[in-house]
Amino acid sequence: MKNTPLHGEKQEAISKKINFEENETNSMPRYSDASLVSSLEKQGIGRPSTYAPIISTIIMRQYVERDEGKFKPTVLGNAANEFLVKNFEDILS
Repeated sequence: MKNTPLHGEKQEAISKKINFEENETNSMPRYSDASLVSSLEKQGIGRPSTYAPIISTIIMRQYVERDEGKFKPTVLGNAANEFLVKNFEDILS
């Protein structure tokens, strides 16, 4: 049986206030087909004849999947990105 304080006995209550803040990270907006092609053009990557095959390849290799018309990175895509950034920072910056 539990020990419970008797009625009228002084009890000390400890109150702690806990504040939680909800923060969102500001990640880059996801690419659509058109915005990815535009970014590739601006960076001088590929040619107009290679843009469609680039998009097909990243989908086929499961680096990204389409989500409401935007490219969403997969677990494999995130892992590949982390590896490239970690090991080839001088090329990717």
